[in-house]
Amino acid sequence: MNDLTKQILLWVALAVILLAIFSQFGMRTGQPATIDYSQFLSDVKSNNVDSVTLKGEIIEGKRPTAINSSPTTRKPATAR
Repeated sequence: MNDLTKQILLWVALAVILLAIFSQFGMRTGQPATIDYSQFLSDVKSNNVDSVTLKGEIIEGKRPTAINSSPTTRKPATAR
């Protein structure tokens, strides 16, 4: 292989590695934030949650558009 081919392969490999690293740590859209149950209750009490959906042990809340986040939490074993 000549030097130009080696340099191109090196840059391509470096780009692939950097892309893999950044994709692991980048912001993920569409996935709700997981928060503690106590924080979720605090958000509900302070009117920072518009609606709540129960799916078994999963509790999902919809925040106002201005906050732009949908928290998810699990019901604690002691809650009724």
